[in-house]
Formats: sequence, structure tokens, C-alpha cells
Amino acid sequence: MGNCGESAQLATIIAKVNGIKNCYIASLKTTKNKNLDHSVIYVNDKKPYIIDTWLGFADYVPGAFSRYRSEYHNHFDIQEGDKLTFKKLKNDYTKVLNQDFSRSQINKIKNIFPEQFIKRGYVE
Repeated sequence: MGNCGESAQLATIIAKVNGIKNCYIASLKTTKNKNLDHSVIYVNDKKPYIIDTWLGFADYVPGAFSRYRSEYHNHFDIQEGDKLTFKKLKNDYTKVLNQDFSRSQINKIKNIFPEQFIKRGYVE
């Protein structure tokens, strides 16, 4: 239970504990820098994708943009012709979450919250 930013922060920790690399908290904006007041996890992979925990989906960037325009249009002030982008959030708090976690940090989190660790090849 939280807003999109809080959801993205928690999900970033879980993603990093589960081995997702090159991910960071990003804000949904237009290319003209209009803030759409929404945060997600951006995974900068060979084919970049986002994890939107607040809306409950993961998708490649083009698919996410399409979803924001269609099924989630009532949540955002996206105008006809607006081009969407994700911008990395940079503040004191996200600075900690956006960096790579050390093996020691990951093990501490796993010990405190073992239910957040996904065993490879096993899904309940």
C-alpha cells in the first residue's frame, strides 16, 4: 500500500536482491519535460523494460508507453502528440537505491526478508 514512488522504491530493492542489474527509479515525463507524476523501475537491458508496481505490470518501453496512453490514460495528463520518456530520478534517497548493492547488503536483506527472494527455476 503506497504511492507509485514508494512502490518503485520497494520494488527496486526486491529487483536488485533478485539479480536484476542496471535498474533504477525513473519518472514518466514527456520529451518536453512535462512531469506526469509517476515513478517506475527502468531496467536498462538489451531491450529496456519497465516494472510498474503501482499499476501492476512489466513491459518493454514501447509497450508501456502504449499502455499509459490506452488502458491507463485516465491516470495521466497525456495530450495528443505528447511523446513519452523515462528520466532517471536523482535525489539523495534514490541515489542509494540506484547504486549496485554489495553482496553483503543483498545477504542482509535476504536474511531479514527471505520471502522477497525468488529462487531460480521455482515459482509457487
